[in-house]
Amino acid sequence: LITSFLFFILTRDYINIGTSSFSSVPFYAYLGGAIGILVVLLSNYTTPKVSSFSLSLLVFIGQLSIGILIDYFSYSTVSIGKLIGGLLILFGLSYNMILDKNIEDANKIEKV
Repeated sequence: LITSFLFFILTRDYINIGTSSFSSVPFYAYLGGAIGILVVLLSNYTTPKVSSFSLSLLVFIGQLSIGILIDYFSYSTVSIGKLIGGLLILFGLSYNMILDKNIEDANKIEKV
């Protein structure tokens, strides 16, 4: 952020950015920054609570889900292959988390 600000200060006389170009961009194009911040916040919250394998799969499932939604709202089509693949990964992740919890509970019982 500091580097960007310094770059802007040093080059503001040489770069002409008109405000008319900002109004021609659709409003939802500006949501990328806010969504990025939300993803980083959620990742920071969930990272200590789940394994890196589960976190990687959750990020992948999130990207796939948003991609399917964007395809649907942009092109009015849904890829059945992507939908089935995402559901299979989600079910596999859920099954893996259930197994991990059962193993953790069994280890707690053995320690007592």
